[in-house]
Amino acid sequence: MEYNEAWAVDISRIERFFLSLENAEALGEGMIRCGNCSVKLTPLSGHPVGPVEVPRTKVEISGADEDAKKLYRRFFLRFISAGG
Repeated sequence: MEYNEAWAVDISRIERFFLSLENAEALGEGMIRCGNCSVKLTPLSGHPVGPVEVPRTKVEISGADEDAKKLYRRFFLRFISAGG
């Protein structure tokens, strides 16, 4: 299963979240292994909202169906109030 979404959250916050999970391992710039899943984070250009520019991050999660679903759900619940 694969998830590919843009979120209005700074890449550093998302990276900290994934790296705080059990079995997480940084593989390089924006690449993280979480158990049996791969996570790729890509910074996107900011989105202007009035006088403020909101950071955006492309989040790609891939892995076996159940593993990817569980990882995405944890991510989604953590950041749902921040903007997706």
